[in-house]
Amino acid sequence: MRGGKWMIGMAALIWTFAPVGGLKSEGGVRGLAERFVQRLEAESGEAPVVRWNAESGTPELLEGRLSKPSRHSPEWISYEFLERAKAAYGLKRVNESMKVASVERSGSGAVTVAMERRLYGKPVCGDGLRIELDESGVVRRVEGTMHADLERKRLHRPMIPAVSGKEAAEEAARYVRGDASAAATARVRDCYLPEREGVPLVYIVSFGAGEGNAAGRTVIVHALTGRVIDG
Repeated sequence: MRGGKWMIGMAALIWTFAPVGGLKSEGGVRGLAERFVQRLEAESGEAPVVRWNAESGTPELLEGRLSKPSRHSPEWISYEFLERAKAAYGLKRVNESMKVASVERSGSGAVTVAMERRLYGKPVCGDGLRIELDESGVVRRVEGTMHADLERKRLHRPMIPAVSGKEAAEEAARYVRGDASAAATARVRDCYLPEREGVPLVYIVSFGAGEGNAAGRTVIVHALTGRVIDG
């Protein structure tokens, strides 16, 4: 009996003090991303350059020969790449989760497709990818910030705002100036904040140069409570 208790105790200690990074690498998005990188290497015969986002566990840079040549449009190629890579970035439905923001073409024939992360039809603050293709339609570089499994962190429900963008601007103006006079000229956009617990919907309120002590300030207002949470 003593021997059994000793073995159970040792197992508990090993589990408690096992390196968190190692456990995360074996499963979760980091493990899936590593397997995707290995698949890219097997397909192309060369190891891609990878830089990891330490916070999210997703690749913040992939560089190398990341796809086969294609004559399809840059947008189609980008969506096709992300469909193959969706587990590495923690995406569920690529067509819903990623939106083409711009397409830039260079004189050499290379193309860069900027893609914005979406959640329940709204942008995700700071999340997106720039996908660079060469003249033969090969994906050569993918760079950006992506937070994984946002739907799960939102408990698979969108957040319905209780305050309007106008009300958020007024609250932000009172926060930085003591009155709401600067709200009329403030720039307001809504997005989901991936770094925050529960991934809340927020308003990003930015004030221009001519707004006194509010000039250049950016304030984040919670879309449900109407309170300033950063600024």
